Amino acid sequence: MKLGSQLCNPRNQESAVDYVFNAVISAITNRELAPGDKLPTESELSQNLGVGRNSVREAIKKLEAYGIVQIQRAEGTFICQEYNQKMLAPLLYGILLRADSWDNFAQLRSALEIGTLYLACETATVQDIEELKKITDILKQQLEQEFPNIDDILNTDRRFHTQIAAITGNKMILDFIEYISQITLRSRKATLQSVLQKKTTTDFLQKHLALLNVIQNHSYADIKNAVFSHYENWESF
Repeated sequence: MKLGSQLCNPRNQESAVDYVFNAVISAITNRELAPGDKLPTESELSQNLGVGRNSVREAIKKLEAYGIVQIQRAEGTFICQEYNQKMLAPLLYGILLRADSWDNFAQLRSALEIGTLYLACETATVQDIEELKKITDILKQQLEQEFPNIDDILNTDRRFHTQIAAITGNKMILDFIEYISQITLRSRKATLQSVLQKKTTTDFLQKHLALLNVIQNHSYADIKNAVFSHYENWESF
């Protein structure tokens, strides 16, 4: 298979590895490569792109790590045909590595939650609502303990948001929410410690109940306020 002209653009200031990586991505974006297609050999890519074979090899390893290609030793390298959650990790970590990342990341998380809640309002079943209620009941019990266990509460909080994402039926959204939970563990833990120290656990629980009520009552108009209220303390950490 021969790739089109998108793979022959000048390299500008990119490293050879990044050039090959981006060339393959461009070919996929421009429909020159489709899911399931076989990539040219290392030798062909090296010749077509004017880079060394070692750079091609490293770029292929990077594409594989990102879940974009699959290497089949006896047959060659193919564009993956299915979505892989590994594709999200570089995006999220890249965002966090930016100097101005935290405010932008908080906005991204809020925007994602707003969209997720909107979809959840459309798709939630009676069973979904009951599961969310069970989780909030567990959260309430944990918060009311004489000596609340922070890790247990954090796990329940994660279950709550994961359940909302699962209600949408969208695997990408679910993976995104789970990655965000992992990446923000430290800040969420600091937020919860503050809540426990200030004894504002009732407000903490009410913010979760507000999200539940939005879904249960299909209250589209209340989605934005419920999300912003839920994360106003978290954004300060």
